[in-house]
Amino acid sequence: MAFAFVFVLFHNREKQDKNKVDMRYSLMKNFLILHGPMGVGKSTVSRHVCHLLQPSALLEGDWCWQIFPFCPHEENKEMALKHMIYLLNSYLHNKNISYLVFNWVLQDDKIFQKILPFLDLSHAKVHRFALLCEEKALEKRLQKDISTGLREADSIARSLSYLPLYAQTKSQVLDTTNLSPEQVAKRIAHLVLMSQE
Repeated sequence: MAFAFVFVLFHNREKQDKNKVDMRYSLMKNFLILHGPMGVGKSTVSRHVCHLLQPSALLEGDWCWQIFPFCPHEENKEMALKHMIYLLNSYLHNKNISYLVFNWVLQDDKIFQKILPFLDLSHAKVHRFALLCEEKALEKRLQKDISTGLREADSIARSLSYLPLYAQTKSQVLDTTNLSPEQVAKRIAHLVLMSQE
C-alpha cells in the first residue's frame, strides 16, 4: 500500500516536472531585430526598448567580436556568427525572458539568412525594424561619436554607403531623423504590443 502511494506520488511529480520544462517552450516570445547603419542609434534605442518591454534581454552583434585591432577576416566573421546564434538560442530558451532585442548592422537579407535559419523560432514572433535617418543627420551623429573617440573617421563613408541597402530588406523601416532615441523606442514598443492584440 505504501509502495503504491510512493509510486503515484513520484509519477505525479514526474508529470509536473515535465510540464514545467514544456512550459518554457509554450510561452510565445517576441524577438526584436533592430538593424541599421553605424551611428544611427541602434544601441541607445535598444536599451530604451528593453526598459519599456520587460522581462527582456539585449544582445548587440558587435559584442560577439570585440577584437583589438578590429579585423573583419572570414574566420572572425564565422566566429561572431556562431557566438550570436548560440547566445540568441540561449535567450530564446530561457523561460524568464519574454522579449529578446538583438541589434546589428545587417545591411542585407543575405546576412539574415546566416543567422535566422539556425535559431529556434518555433515559439517566437519575429519583429524586424530598420532604423534609418537622412544623410545629414547620420553624418552629425557619427561626427559626435568620432569626436569622443567612439568611432574612426572612415566610418562616415562606410555608414552612408549602407543607407540605400536597407530599403531592399524585408524589415519595417523607421525614419529616426527627427526623433529622439526614447521616441523611437516608444514607437517600436507600441508596434510590438499592438501586434499581440
